[in-house]
Amino acid sequence: MDSRCPSVGNSGNSYLLGARRHHMECRLISLIGQSARHFSEWRKHRVFRGAGPLKTRKQRIFALITLLIAAGAGFLVLVPHVLLGRGCCPNDGAVPVNLRELVSSLEMYRGVHHGGYPDEWMADMYTNADPDFGHPAFAYDIQSTTQLIQGYDYHYTPLPSGCTVDDCTAFTVTAIPHEYKRTGSRSFFVNESAQVRHCIGVAADAEDEVVDKRPRKCRQSVRHFLAQ
Repeated sequence: MDSRCPSVGNSGNSYLLGARRHHMECRLISLIGQSARHFSEWRKHRVFRGAGPLKTRKQRIFALITLLIAAGAGFLVLVPHVLLGRGCCPNDGAVPVNLRELVSSLEMYRGVHHGGYPDEWMADMYTNADPDFGHPAFAYDIQSTTQLIQGYDYHYTPLPSGCTVDDCTAFTVTAIPHEYKRTGSRSFFVNESAQVRHCIGVAADAEDEVVDKRPRKCRQSVRHFLAQ
């Protein structure tokens, strides 16, 4: 294992998936570097020591496999950044995982409470719950105000507006970069459909693309959002 790549735990906690992916990207980049160094050393051996062309079939196959591994690793690292528009900010990748975990917690609560979502986030999900329905990372009041978590401002809204626990049949959770293009480049949205949606900018909503598709620009401009 490359010591320059930070290690992550073996827990199945989904909040660590973003860190694991970044760790894997680091490992792949390290592999590319190693392959490039091996190729450079081979070229130096040929040029400066007068080595002839690769003589054996095994040598030719080994050189080809090395180059293919380097090219494949580069593809795996770079393509997700381009297709998903991650841009500047690694925090973007962790948000969909967090939102799916929140949806699972909310569905667990709804199953226990016979069809209603929480009307008071902290009281229903944590304070009055034993055990907690939500993950400790979200044991904050994300309903009456936004809360900064991993570079994003999260906000939960039970629906319809003003509902009580038995009447809250829907919800939305949004995640907006705390500092656009510094802590995040995309905004995210999820509701009771469990479809996580995203857009480039701020204020994603139910009309934006799902995270498996390339994001579009958010309909609401950053300037308009900040002026509210």
